[in-house]
Amino acid sequence: MENQNLNQQPVESQIPQPQVPTQPEQPVISPQQPKTNWPVLILVVVLAVVSYAGVAYWQNMWPFVEDEVVEVFPSITPKSTPDATAGWETYRSDGLEFKYPNNWVLNKENNRIIISSVETIQKEEERIRICNDNDPNTNCNSSGIGFDIIFKLGSSEVSINYGTVSFGDNLFTKYEAMGLFGEEHYKIDYNNITFDFGVYTTTGASNIEQILSTLKLTN
Repeated sequence: MENQNLNQQPVESQIPQPQVPTQPEQPVISPQQPKTNWPVLILVVVLAVVSYAGVAYWQNMWPFVEDEVVEVFPSITPKSTPDATAGWETYRSDGLEFKYPNNWVLNKENNRIIISSVETIQKEEERIRICNDNDPNTNCNSSGIGFDIIFKLGSSEVSINYGTVSFGDNLFTKYEAMGLFGEEHYKIDYNNITFDFGVYTTTGASNIEQILSTLKLTN
């Protein structure tokens, strides 16, 4: 009996257990790596470079300066000064050269060069005519001079020294000479020789500057 009892199992243990359905295995899906969108990336880089360059240029140009307005004026060609000595006669001898008016008369007398205008010659001729008149009622004008400028070597005795003056490329000593007329003189020294021009009339005085401006010493 005891063996029979031992062989008998509890009723509960003999009841079959319901089976739990197993779920099918899910396939393991690995995450995909995102693809690189190269065109978009290149566009972003280009825009960044352009933006940086624009900012740098703007900073260098600050502060902004308006374009300077340059006024253009037409060029004015200066008028050339006419040569007052054009057409004059030229004296060239005795180690010097100069011009004198073509209607003046030049004579050499006693190692002097006498230059006279037509007006002065006419006045001198009139003076001589009057002085040779035997009419006692006629006053002879003895102060008439038949020449305007006299050139000679060596200077006259100086009464008043006026200093130096420049005519052309030459520097002259201007002085007043002692004598009857107290005329003005212009002298210049060259190679130990003194060249002297005496002015005796207002006509000569008004032309002496132009004459001496053409002087060339060649001795």
